Amino acid sequence: MFGLGKDSRLLYEMGFVPSTNPALSIRIRKDLIKFLEIDKSLVAEKVKQFEFQSFSGFGDGNFGFDGAFQKKKERSEDIEFIIPIPQALSAHSPAWKPVHAAVQSISLFTELVRSFYRPSLFSSGKRQLISLFVVANHERGLYAVAGDYSSTLCDWLDNIASNDDLKNTARAMEQTYSYLWNRPRCGNFLAYLHEGGCLTVQCPSHCIVSPRSLRQKNRGVEFDTSEMRHEVEALVILSGLFALCETAGRDIYGSSY
Repeated sequence: MFGLGKDSRLLYEMGFVPSTNPALSIRIRKDLIKFLEIDKSLVAEKVKQFEFQSFSGFGDGNFGFDGAFQKKKERSEDIEFIIPIPQALSAHSPAWKPVHAAVQSISLFTELVRSFYRPSLFSSGKRQLISLFVVANHERGLYAVAGDYSSTLCDWLDNIASNDDLKNTARAMEQTYSYLWNRPRCGNFLAYLHEGGCLTVQCPSHCIVSPRSLRQKNRGVEFDTSEMRHEVEALVILSGLFALCETAGRDIYGSSY
């Protein structure tokens, strides 16, 4: 991964939109987008596998399978997308295709960034706070959310973050869970700190995002998930991480994050 060092530059900013129809938000730098090369054969395979209606590249306005990343605003340096949280269960009838489209699109994006990132090509005063790598291999039933908490984020967690900030992470997961399943939550949604700015995030299905290593000087912490059974759990966990990233970014860099 690439988010562990102090010098990891900002590539994309993440946030959570709490509402009656919750969504993830992501702002992607234009100078990153131009380096992302999409494997057309992989895209065609996913479209066939899930019977998606379409795929959109970054030049098409929206991005992803069935337009999962909906373009909201374009600025001089970045493009902001909204990823609406779909409902996996609507009127007691499974509706998995929108869930597949959202998670497969996020997975593709994180794989593209991971594959083509070149530190020397980017400059920014801000740092990448959380770097993500989402695995969504539906055929093998393999799902995971992994990545890095950057050194900057760990410092924030260790010295600045409040209990309310962690509760905000848990609330985002709870709201996504309730909306996805179209029913009130059951169980506990948790976000709690360890020594040195490490964080654990947990949802009721016992899916846990936990550190993979102890923090080293001027470095961040790798994390991954356990017991992730399907893509709904990935969206729940991602909602918490997106909310955490937004809260930390505003604290560190101000309201423009």
